[in-house]
Amino acid sequence: DDTALPTAIGTKITVGSYTYKITGKDTVTMLGFAENVTRKNVIVMQRIVYNNTQYRITQIGPAAFQGETSIKTVLIKKNVKIICKNAFNNCPNLTKVTIKTGLVTVRRAAFKGCKKLNTVNISSTRLTTIQSGAFKSIKKGAVINVMNKSTQKLVKASVPSTVKVNRM
Repeated sequence: DDTALPTAIGTKITVGSYTYKITGKDTVTMLGFAENVTRKNVIVMQRIVYNNTQYRITQIGPAAFQGETSIKTVLIKKNVKIICKNAFNNCPNLTKVTIKTGLVTVRRAAFKGCKKLNTVNISSTRLTTIQSGAFKSIKKGAVINVMNKSTQKLVKASVPSTVKVNRM
């Protein structure tokens, strides 16, 4: 019998360039880069496979990529519901973030201090929460593009006045 036993919830695993924590029978939180790995382009896939089990990546963990100087772009696929506190805080060379359809919550200081961040594209229409300071101290004149009026209103209410919020 070679059926893999499920990996215990709370276990930290490494798949490719990233580390994850198992949070449920088929879900993981991305914790950041694997040891000795840096990338210019962070791609948060919809799912990973570990031990013959598929896991949906549903969160980017607290301080997952905080202070990472290598990162220039971030692409977040549709299974990510939550970008946790300080996830990309103070990534000084981050210029563009693309977020697909699943996002619901952006926690406090998630992108704070990303001084070169000038473009954020959010395709999710399910966004309900952007905590204070999520986009504090990003590039003056930055543009956040969203899908609809309610998301536009939500984002506008939570970003500095120097940031433009447009509909795609």
